[in-house]
Amino acid sequence: MLQHILRRLVFGLISLFVLVTIMFFAMHIIMPGDYTSQFAMVLSPEEQQEMRHSLGIDLPLGEQYVLWLKDIAQGTLGNTYVSPGRVGLSVPKRVTVIEVLGGLAAPTVLVFVAGLGLAYALGHWLGSFAGWRGPTALTDGLTFAAIAGYAFFPPALAFLLQWLFVKKLAWVPEWALFSFKFSREYKDIALPDLMVWMVLGILGGAALAAVGVWLLRRLSRWEPPVPLVALYAVLASVGMWSAFGFGPPALSLMRLAAIPIFAMIVLSTGEMMVISRASVTDTREEQYVSTARAIGLAETRVRDHHAVPNAILPILTRVGISLPYLLGGLAIIESSVKWPGVGSALFNAAVLQDIPLVLGLLLFIGLVTLVMRLALDIAYALLEPRLRAPSSKG
Repeated sequence: MLQHILRRLVFGLISLFVLVTIMFFAMHIIMPGDYTSQFAMVLSPEEQQEMRHSLGIDLPLGEQYVLWLKDIAQGTLGNTYVSPGRVGLSVPKRVTVIEVLGGLAAPTVLVFVAGLGLAYALGHWLGSFAGWRGPTALTDGLTFAAIAGYAFFPPALAFLLQWLFVKKLAWVPEWALFSFKFSREYKDIALPDLMVWMVLGILGGAALAAVGVWLLRRLSRWEPPVPLVALYAVLASVGMWSAFGFGPPALSLMRLAAIPIFAMIVLSTGEMMVISRASVTDTREEQYVSTARAIGLAETRVRDHHAVPNAILPILTRVGISLPYLLGGLAIIESSVKWPGVGSALFNAAVLQDIPLVLGLLLFIGLVTLVMRLALDIAYALLEPRLRAPSSKG
C-alpha cells in the first residue's frame, strides 16, 4: 500500500509539473500582448518598455522559465504583477505569489471541504435510500431533482442563489458590507486566519464523527443514519470553533459562505446520488446480501451493514476522477458570487494577464487535487482489503 501511494505521489508531481510547464509556455505564446498592453492608451511605447523591463517581461521566454523554476525552488512562486494597494501606473514593491496565495487558500478550502463533505453525505444517503427502495415515484423524483441540480449552469446557479439569499430574502449580506462590519466588530481577528481555524474545526469535527461512528459499531453494532452522522459532524465543528475561541465570528462568516457552499452541494450531490443508487441496486442481488437475509437479519441491518457500505467505494472512485472538475466549478462559483478565494483571483489574474499569479493558482489547484486523490487512495485501500494484500505479503 505504501509503495502504491508513493508511486501515485511521484507520478502526480511529475504530471503536475509537466502540465504547469505547458501552461507557462502556452500563456506566453498564445495570449495576445502582455500585462502592459492594458496601459497602451495612457503610456508611451518607451514607458511601456520600461514597465516590461521592471517586470522582467522583456526577457527571452527560456530565461523567464528558468527564473520561474528558481522561484518555485525558493518557495515564492514568483512575484505578482499587480500588488495589493497599488496606486497609479508605477510598479511598486511587488509581493510574492505565495503571499497572495496565503490569503486565498483558506476561503477556497473552507467552501470545498464543507460543500464536498455535505454533498457526499447527502448524495450517499439519498442514493442508498433510492437504490434500496427501487424504482418508485418518490425515488425517481429525487433522482430527477438531483440530476437537474448537477446539470445546472454554475454561474446561473450562483447568481440565482445570490439574488434569493441576498436581494430577496436578505438572509446573507453583501461581501463588501460584511467585510466592513466584520472588521469593525472583530478588530483583532483577520478573516484569512479565521477561515484557517474554521477549516481545522471542520476537519476535527469530521474526525470526531468518524470516531463516534466506529465506537457505535463496535459497542452497540448500531449503524447511525448518514444524516445523523452529518449533523453530529456539523455540531462537532461548531464546538471546535468555540473551543478555538472563534465561535461567534465563525458562525457569522458561515452566513456569507452559505451561498458558495450551497451551490457546490447542489452541483455535486446529483452525481454522487446516481452512483450510490446504482451501486446499492447492484448489491441488492449479491450473494452475501441474500445470505444475510437467509440467516434472519433485519432488513435495516442487511441494508446498513452489508449493502450500503459496499456502495462507498464507487463514490470514492468517482470523486477522485471528478476532483479537477469540482475545483473548476468552485472557481466559477467563487467568481460569480465574489467570494474572495482562489477562483475569483484566478479569473481576475487571467483578465489582467498576471501570469505568475495565474500559474501559482493553477499549481495550488493541482496540488490540492493531488493531495485529495492520495487521501482517497488511502481511504479506498482501508475500505478494500484486497488492495492491502500485496503489502502484507511483502
